Parts: sequence; C-alpha cells; structure tokens
Amino acid sequence: MVRRIDLSRLQLQFIGLAKEYMARNKMSQHDMAVCVRLTDTEVSGLLSGKRKLTGSCLTRFVMGGVIMANQLQRGNVVDQREEEFWGIMDALISDAESLTLMKRITELGGDPKVALRNYLEIIKSVK
Repeated sequence: MVRRIDLSRLQLQFIGLAKEYMARNKMSQHDMAVCVRLTDTEVSGLLSGKRKLTGSCLTRFVMGGVIMANQLQRGNVVDQREEEFWGIMDALISDAESLTLMKRITELGGDPKVALRNYLEIIKSVK
C-alpha cells in the first residue's frame, strides 16, 4: 500500500517543486488541490511541512502532472516496498504522454477508458 510509504525525507524537495509549479502556472493552493484531487487542507499541510509526504500523496501529484517522480533525488531507498513504489513511478514516467492525454480527455469531460475502447474497436475493424 503506497499510503504507508514514508517519503518525508524528500519533503523539502517536494515543496520546492510544487511551489515552483504553482508560481509558473499562477495557481493558488486551492487550484493545486483541485488539480491533484486532495483537499485544500491536505495540500496546505504538505506544502507547509505539517503533513508528511507519503507515497499516496506523491502519486496524486505525479498523476496530476505537477511533479515528475524523476525530479526528486531519491537518495537511499529504505525498503523493498519503497523500491516497488519507485518502480511504479518509473513506469508512469516512461508513459507520461499517455497520462497527459488521459488527463486532457478527462478535463474535456470524457472518459479515457471509453476513448481507448472506442479506438480499439476502430483498429479491429480496419484489420
């Protein structure tokens, strides 16, 4: 479970990257919360350091397109669970374009799974 993976040793880097993203995109903390699907209180706590960074929280920021996991200097991975977590993050990075497209489909009110199923049917019908 990624929720219990403690990444607090990366918190200062995380805060810097998240604040840089907010400044670059002229976002408020509320805008950030909407983007990463966390509450305003959760984002505020993460950015102030009052709430510790976990694998679950970082995943929200990666999936929201705010932070790429490879931007963080991981240092010493503490255990096998964390090693597996970073493996998942690396897989997400390798397919970042697909994630960006899925996010855009969702922003436009679509369902990425339906879009992919429809595309699959088109490909099947052509072959």
